[in-house]
Amino acid sequence: MSLALLLPLGLTAQYAGGQGRGDVMAQAPFTPCDVLLPVELLYFRATCMNGLPKLEWATGSERNSAFFVIERATSTMGWEPIGRLAAAGYSTSTILYAFVDKVPPLESVLYYRLRQEDSDGSVEILPTVVLWQCTGNDRGLQVFPNPAGDVIQVSTPAVLETHGLELSDPAGRLVRRIPLAPAEGSRTVEFPLVGLAAGTYHLVLRDGQGNAIAGTKIMKQ
Repeated sequence: MSLALLLPLGLTAQYAGGQGRGDVMAQAPFTPCDVLLPVELLYFRATCMNGLPKLEWATGSERNSAFFVIERATSTMGWEPIGRLAAAGYSTSTILYAFVDKVPPLESVLYYRLRQEDSDGSVEILPTVVLWQCTGNDRGLQVFPNPAGDVIQVSTPAVLETHGLELSDPAGRLVRRIPLAPAEGSRTVEFPLVGLAAGTYHLVLRDGQGNAIAGTKIMKQ
């Protein structure tokens, strides 16, 4: 299966230059084609919504499409899947898709792309989009003081099951975790930072299944 991008004449898509991971932006025109293709991609874009990356794309028609896998990369880490959305299968009308990256890494530049797979297993990688400076400092967790010394106080929302707070370094490596019992309302817990090097860290609240509920970044002095 060979999937191409079928767009009206003159429409352009933004993507990363070089090998799809560079920091140079380019505008590449799409050329219309009369051949009926499995997926007619109208656009793929990334925007910042309340400090979180939001990805949106639309298809004009689909044939035999199974699903889209959303993949993310940074300047230091390669492509990794972060989500999956079911495709329409068969459609001759415009279909809109949206995905929010709820816990993005603490990087000033993020790269996103779509991996489209058909029901017969055929796969096509779609062009890359780049998003700059979308690292909101408040995603459901209140942390103080921040910047911090050897300990922080973390205000967490209600979670009615065993969950935990996880702290990761800029490379995404887990450096510390504390378990939390269920709570019917918001509460404040103490999170130790003793022994950690100065720098930026990512604090995430996860439920019992490992799903990210909320997160924020902190600065260790």
